[in-house]
Amino acid sequence: MKFRTKLTFCMTILTSVIYGIGGALFIAFSFRDSLELEKAKSLKSYGSMQSMLSVVNSVSEQTNVRDVANVLTALSRQNTEWDALRLTNGEKQNFRYNDNFPFDSEMKNKCSDNNCAVKIAEIDGVHFRQITGTFYAGETLMYLDAAVNIEELYTTRRSQIKIYRTLYAAVVLLSAIISFLSAHFITAPMRTLSRISKRIADGDLSVRARVKSGDEMETLSLYFNRMAESLTSKIQELQDAMEQQERFMGSFAHELKTPMTSMIGYADLIRSCELPEAEQRECAEYIFREGQRLERLSFKLLDLLVLKKRDFSFSYTNISQLIDEIAEEIEPKLKSCGVYMTMQTESGSCHVEPDLVKSLLINLIDNAVKSMENGGRIKLRQNMTKDGCRIIVRDSGRGIPKADLEKITEAFYRVDKSRSRRQGGAGLGLALCSEIVELHGGTMEFFSELDKGTAVVIELKGGAA
Repeated sequence: MKFRTKLTFCMTILTSVIYGIGGALFIAFSFRDSLELEKAKSLKSYGSMQSMLSVVNSVSEQTNVRDVANVLTALSRQNTEWDALRLTNGEKQNFRYNDNFPFDSEMKNKCSDNNCAVKIAEIDGVHFRQITGTFYAGETLMYLDAAVNIEELYTTRRSQIKIYRTLYAAVVLLSAIISFLSAHFITAPMRTLSRISKRIADGDLSVRARVKSGDEMETLSLYFNRMAESLTSKIQELQDAMEQQERFMGSFAHELKTPMTSMIGYADLIRSCELPEAEQRECAEYIFREGQRLERLSFKLLDLLVLKKRDFSFSYTNISQLIDEIAEEIEPKLKSCGVYMTMQTESGSCHVEPDLVKSLLINLIDNAVKSMENGGRIKLRQNMTKDGCRIIVRDSGRGIPKADLEKITEAFYRVDKSRSRRQGGAGLGLALCSEIVELHGGTMEFFSELDKGTAVVIELKGGAA
């Protein structure tokens, strides 16, 4: 059952119950009040008649039952208010007006000198009120029974009930129509969200809900759109990750294929042919170099996996001293390549993992050296910041095209594939650097101009001391 139908059904039932109970109570209370009003009127008239008979009895001490009966006869002829009258002295009937009316003789047992007995009786489908009271005729205790037709009250009630039933049916029908239209209007935003959800489930991630109701449904639609945007973003991230993983696997397979093919070819040549000693040495040297290249590749991949899975221990480290140690280690390589490096550092400690920072700087310097074929200059500057430290590595190399700047931190990506491969690179150095910076909660930005050089700005965060 749709929510719109449920809402219509509930609203109709609620209206029906409220109107039904309210109408029934109104008719019941109205009828009760009418009965009480008619009862008070009848008792007042009956009391007047009792008073008149008491006056007759008090006029003379010789008043008897016949005198009272004569007075009642005269009253019955002049007053048509009562439909039946009867006068008895307990057993004997002394006066009767309307002989056909069946008075209840047991009523005399329910009345006293000060109170009248009242009863409603239904005779042949007609309702009467019987009133029985006492008074004295001389010394004789008399019982006076009077009856009045109150069928008009019941007829009025039946008419009210008939009208009420008609109105009740009309109200229920009108309530159902209004409830349906209201439910249709109220649930319109829900139907919109349902349609949008279905389209998103079918793969259309571009749709958004546009609900302008000014209530909670509009707020829900806003959150729904945020959810859809977040979902779209997550799916795009997954697609990018899958594409990156596919590129990674393709690049990895290619990196393995080239040296493995060469190594197998040279090994087969040595195995199957009698080669001069010089050629054998050349083949063995080539196999050795390609083996070293595969070894470096495996170490780089291992470092990437370790960075993603290992918990490192951070400590406050003097970055200036760490840079001095790095400069001392790489000085022989820089001299052999004709590269001159200058440093400008600031004393201070930063909360880092020292081995990782060392690996980060060595990789950046190594990339800078590879970008300069005939020597050049590297400038390394470090200063402390409020959240940690900033390190800038600038080279005078060939630079990086703008189209490649966003991709250089991807695994196996090379700007110049042939030159990088000749220099022994696997395209994993900057991917490692990116992971190290991310572990430190920092940022790494590249600024480069072709034939002028590249600058790498690193922000390491985690606190300074």
